[in-house]
Amino acid sequence: MKTHAFLASLMVAFLVALDAVSAPQVRPTVDYSADMTITAGKEKGTARIYHSGEADRRDMEMAGQKMTMISNADQFLMIVPGTGMALRMAVPRDPVSQVYERAESARFEAVGKEVVAGEATTKYRINEPEAQGHVWLTDDGIVMRARMTSDHGDVAIDVTSLKRGPQDPALFQPPAGLMIMDMEQMRGIGGTAMPPGIGK
Repeated sequence: MKTHAFLASLMVAFLVALDAVSAPQVRPTVDYSADMTITAGKEKGTARIYHSGEADRRDMEMAGQKMTMISNADQFLMIVPGTGMALRMAVPRDPVSQVYERAESARFEAVGKEVVAGEATTKYRINEPEAQGHVWLTDDGIVMRARMTSDHGDVAIDVTSLKRGPQDPALFQPPAGLMIMDMEQMRGIGGTAMPPGIGK
């Protein structure tokens, strides 16, 4: 599988796992940072998470590929460090918003309480056409663990080093001088082109 296809499928599978549980809390209610490990099929990756209000940042490394995803109320950016380039999708067309919309009708079942990485969580069973499995969620809406099966394959997510507290607003802004390409503009020129580093 090409790197960009793996990254896309992994991102969607992760977001399904993150947001499928809608009734307890669709979004985290606290600011926090954490480390995350992801296993998708035979591929493994890591991410550093920063969350503040409606803003979310994930510095990810998967399949030897580094990538930063920043989302807020206005836009979703996919940045490849070192290239000076990023893809931008407008809200609500970005993947995060689309998954939140699907989450509103998700079916879930609480199956017990467990402590995960030192955090008290509720374990939920998810059974949706897009994804099936379990998610471990804190009362303030933070996913600590997920074991999911979807059309994209099996995905395991584990969150550690969780620290609640204010985050630097600069984390959620694109770097100065970044060349940002709108997804709609790329479609307009018939582009399947991707920033360097994604299409390899």
